[in-house]
Amino acid sequence: MEARPFDGVVIAASKETAPTMGGESMGNGAWGKRRYEFADYAHCIDDLKATPFKKFTDNFIQLESQPGDADWFSDADFATVAHNLAILARVAKQGGCKGIEFDPEEYGPEKVWSWAAWSEARKKLHSEQETIEKARQRGAEVMRAINAEYPGIKILFLGGPSWTYDRVVAGNHHYRLLSPFIEGMSSSAAAGTELIDGFEQSYPYRTRVAFEEGRKSQRMCRSLFTDKADFDRCLRVGFGLWMDEDSGHRGWHPENFSLNHFEPDTWQTAVHYALSYSDEYVWIWHEQINFWTGKGVSQAYLDAQEAGRSRPGRIVSAEIPGKQAHPPIAAKAEGHDDQSTFGDLLASQKLLYSFPTSGWRFNPDPNEKGDVAEWFGVHFDDKSWKPIEIGKYWDEQGYQVEGYAWYRIRFNIDSVPKDKPVTLVVGAADESAWIFVNGEYTCAHDVGEGGWNQRFSCDISKVVHPGQNQLTIRVLNRVGPGGLWKGIKIFSPR
Repeated sequence: MEARPFDGVVIAASKETAPTMGGESMGNGAWGKRRYEFADYAHCIDDLKATPFKKFTDNFIQLESQPGDADWFSDADFATVAHNLAILARVAKQGGCKGIEFDPEEYGPEKVWSWAAWSEARKKLHSEQETIEKARQRGAEVMRAINAEYPGIKILFLGGPSWTYDRVVAGNHHYRLLSPFIEGMSSSAAAGTELIDGFEQSYPYRTRVAFEEGRKSQRMCRSLFTDKADFDRCLRVGFGLWMDEDSGHRGWHPENFSLNHFEPDTWQTAVHYALSYSDEYVWIWHEQINFWTGKGVSQAYLDAQEAGRSRPGRIVSAEIPGKQAHPPIAAKAEGHDDQSTFGDLLASQKLLYSFPTSGWRFNPDPNEKGDVAEWFGVHFDDKSWKPIEIGKYWDEQGYQVEGYAWYRIRFNIDSVPKDKPVTLVVGAADESAWIFVNGEYTCAHDVGEGGWNQRFSCDISKVVHPGQNQLTIRVLNRVGPGGLWKGIKIFSPR
């Protein structure tokens, strides 16, 4: 394994003394009511000490929030959880590991982090806000127990506060308890403790701008913390990458690169920018590949991964080579139609203009300039731009763009009220958008990937006028289908 281009592995602490894969693991059951005994796992320390690691300098001990049956409001239950996690921390510390790798994904029926997914009977016992406060308290308790064994530990969360933040901005409360739990951990963390957001959302990222925006998203999680100093002191930016991305559906083709989400060149780019925008760690997931046995391993990808430490691949932005055989269709998405998107406005406001689906011009932007100030006065020539439609993803129209791209259309509006606000309403932009009317910047919709299906509005009263106008929209798509995939309309109060 140390011949592979990695710096460490995640290791499960097993009660079994014989080496195995896929067997019983303390990390799979520590988050529950069962109290583990250190004596059953002391041999793990001996095994780690006896292993002559040379290249693997950064190993982590595995943990999941399973079975998840600990009651947030039971002191006894969380005394058990804290005790169990302290044992894992002891194994990590005395075994020479950097810390604990914590996967908080809700695999089982117990929705540990999602009060909104609990039964009505359970929710009646405590409100969501009460549970958030309790999660913060439990985080502090667990951290003290961990630090008692390992003061300067590193905990790599495969999904960190960003899992909560991305959902909150999208109006979704799943994983709502995760961020306050981590906030509680940071509030009582000993000096030198680092809590790393592994940002599993970045699994398919292939371009520099995706990782740049991913870092911004992780830093925006700071807004969820009551004490910002705790966030600044403990939280670190990380990224996750999935080498055989979506291989459960598309398969894994180690010899026919064009059939994979990543080709060696884009894998090199992804590794390079993940490392560039992380504070330290990038972790790799794989499903059809077995690095231990060699099954599915491609030397081309290993070479690309090693090269990514020093430089990106040739393809770094904009249009990614290869078109999807079966791209997603926007019209099949729930809530795509105008009634679902604009029904409340159509009933309560005056419709001044409904933009046609066709007649738009499109230009992928390889410059990746993220500073809005550089876009003011957007009057550049669009004669060479390509045709595109709104109401559809750009993937389904043959544009596999990851990064920025421009839309533009000229439109005529008969009259504009002088004494009432005029509002441009965009049904959805996958994922972020910046609006210019007649070359004037008017507003932005930039709340991260969670904003991909959100309607948003801009007051254009001061920039729109009767007669011909120009609408320019710059869209950012980190990964996925992308584009202005719903309708766009202009409204004014009746």
